[in-house]
Amino acid sequence: MNPEQLLRTILPDVLIDNFDIVSFAKSADRFDIYLDEKKVQLKEDQYNPEISQPPQNTPQAGIRPL
Repeated sequence: MNPEQLLRTILPDVLIDNFDIVSFAKSADRFDIYLDEKKVQLKEDQYNPEISQPPQNTPQAGIRPL
């Protein structure tokens, strides 16, 4: 079993679903796991009013429409 498969086995599914394993490091007294958050919105969050949604069809700041 390679190290990434082992990490996927021991980490909770919520971490695997929402984060990518970037790297890991092992020392004599600890095991560091570096994660990067995935840029994907979960389906259950799509219609959650407590989570702000990006504005739709609006020009970006500093860019004027033609």
